[in-house]
Amino acid sequence: MSKKTGDISGIHQENKITLSKLPQSKDDARLREHNYDELQEIIALQQKEIGKLKKKSRWLYDEYNQMKNSLSWKITFPIRLIQKAAQRLVFFFKTLINDLVVGFVILQRDGVSGFFYRLSWYLRGKRLKEDIELSKHNITANDHTVRVAFSETIEIPQYSNPLVSIIIPTYNHFSDTYRCIKSIVQNSGEIRYEVILIDDHSSDDYQIIKRAIHGAQFVRNEKNLGFLKSCNRAAKCANGEYIHLLNNDTIVHPNWLDSLLLVFEKMATCIGCRSFANHIVKVTKKDNTHVIAEFRLKDNMNCDELTHND
Repeated sequence: MSKKTGDISGIHQENKITLSKLPQSKDDARLREHNYDELQEIIALQQKEIGKLKKKSRWLYDEYNQMKNSLSWKITFPIRLIQKAAQRLVFFFKTLINDLVVGFVILQRDGVSGFFYRLSWYLRGKRLKEDIELSKHNITANDHTVRVAFSETIEIPQYSNPLVSIIIPTYNHFSDTYRCIKSIVQNSGEIRYEVILIDDHSSDDYQIIKRAIHGAQFVRNEKNLGFLKSCNRAAKCANGEYIHLLNNDTIVHPNWLDSLLLVFEKMATCIGCRSFANHIVKVTKKDNTHVIAEFRLKDNMNCDELTHND
């Protein structure tokens, strides 16, 4: 009997707590309804603006077509053609005069042999001394820019138990990758992470970026596999609880990882979230092989899964 009395008193206590929370819940509901109405008004205004812009776009398109089909446009076509040709001729003669002056200076400074040396390169399309040096050493302008930009070595922090494995697929464009990793090191805060660079058989010198970045895992494909297969291959090396797929031309902002991980804390059933150029997913395994998927978060509630097993 005493046990039943205790249960009843407990139920009464829970009911009191629930009733005390009702006013607050009603206030929250009214606030959300008010915010919803405001958003609806904003959407309606934006739709009106879109409608106006569409009308203006159609009007401009019609005006453009009328102008192109007009008699005056057709009559003045030869004049416009002559004007373009004249502009090109002026540019050509300005360049020629400038090159002749530079050639005379080289002749005075370096003598006849130096002049003809520069002239031989000039005829091959190399006007600048820097271009000649790059061509002599078989270095492209892009490689040279990369080497200059990579003068500072990046040190990635090392963690024995990383929370997030950041996978960055690369194919050439190593200067973009360098800037991306630099922003990761500067803006990741206290989150434990590791960086896995998967190179999809780039034609550029891969050793350049390996020398410039310390602390990353480097994986290189023997042939070009494409984005999905490269990500799956890199995922086999991942040690984190979460896998983050990041485009190599992305510059991240402060607390970027915290914002993505917060989604999983607020939504226990969520298995992935997406933020523009990057995706973060929980790791699943099948026969010891990581399965990478792309997830899109909808209405802050559901995740649609597009799975690619490779």
